[in-house]
Amino acid sequence: MCNKRSYTPYQRSAIKGIAKIVGETPFRYEKSSNNHLKVTIKGIDQVFFTSSTPSDHRSLENFLAEIRCAYKQKHRVEPSIQTEIPRSVRKANAKKASIEVMGKVTEQLIKVFRNSLESVKEEEMKMVESSQTEFLGEYIQAFRKKKIRAEIDRAIESFGTGVFIPPGLIKQTQKQVGENLNFMLPSVPEYDRILSLKSGASVQALEMPEDSTPSEIPENNQAEVASNDSQKQRKLAPDKAANDKLKAVCDPSKIPDTVVDTKPRISEPAASTQSYSFAHQLADMTKRDIRQLMADCQQLLDEKHQADIQFLVSQMHEREVDLAELQTALLRDPV
Repeated sequence: MCNKRSYTPYQRSAIKGIAKIVGETPFRYEKSSNNHLKVTIKGIDQVFFTSSTPSDHRSLENFLAEIRCAYKQKHRVEPSIQTEIPRSVRKANAKKASIEVMGKVTEQLIKVFRNSLESVKEEEMKMVESSQTEFLGEYIQAFRKKKIRAEIDRAIESFGTGVFIPPGLIKQTQKQVGENLNFMLPSVPEYDRILSLKSGASVQALEMPEDSTPSEIPENNQAEVASNDSQKQRKLAPDKAANDKLKAVCDPSKIPDTVVDTKPRISEPAASTQSYSFAHQLADMTKRDIRQLMADCQQLLDEKHQADIQFLVSQMHEREVDLAELQTALLRDPV
């Protein structure tokens, strides 16, 4: 729904007329692409349109008459609420008074939520952003029930002073107002889609610090960076480095854990600060993104291990070192 000020006087008159016709039945209204008023009523499959610039005064009456006819035809079969007649006149009068009070309460609450829909939506959106995604539906329903119950208690105090309200009537009013509010407010899938879009935008907006460690590199680029580093190291290694690596192959106690360690050492304070920064970034990520990051890290670890194996194999072929000789050396001088 848009702000009522954006509607023409003719459209505002039509909205007031629709509210009188449907009563407690929830309905929505909005402007269509051609600036006409589009009205949707719960339980009626037909969508009603009216012109924003009527040619005469009869167009409003014809529009309301069309809605009134469709509404009566839909609710013609539905029976009215049957109330059991009490035995005593006192109980009958008390029952009648409580029904009248709750009828006024229901009508007032529906009007209140229609007029303050934007503020309720903003308040609910703040609650949704601070809630856990796994229990989003439960949080939304609990929030709306609490909101409705608080308004019902406040309205009963103003309308029903000295009148006993049975719990059944309160639940009935809460159900009717809840149906209106659920129809007007976004559903759980819509909120889930909004949170997913915001979560994706926040993850992309994370900036890598200047002194970032390899663990702070985005998971989508870790495999590519590791592959490029290993290729450059194999292609650009000088003869002196190759001789040193050959000695490491022949000496099992000096086999390196990685291909080439060209990364600078990080002091303990800097490493602690970077670990805290990375942990802080992980806390802002969703569980799905964290699981994906763990899978990418495991894949990167496997690729580095395979790169180490390929490096040792290439050095053995280049220096003509036999596998049997290497096994004999390992057995003779174990690590």
